[in-house]
Amino acid sequence: MSDSPFMLPQPPRVSAEEARDTARAWKGMADHLTAIRDTAGARHAMQESQRWLAYAIALGQPKQGGP
Repeated sequence: MSDSPFMLPQPPRVSAEEARDTARAWKGMADHLTAIRDTAGARHAMQESQRWLAYAIALGQPKQGGP
């Protein structure tokens, strides 16, 4: 067993708009892969789209206790 703690990869530093655009690109890829019947690829692309969309929403939220 390793002595180092398990660390999740840090998301890249992008703006909420860039994260939203990335989510849209992944959604487009998922739609394309669905059309050509690549279900595994479409599922992965949709998961990435949802992850980026959640990140975009989180970036758009105001800080707690701030103006």
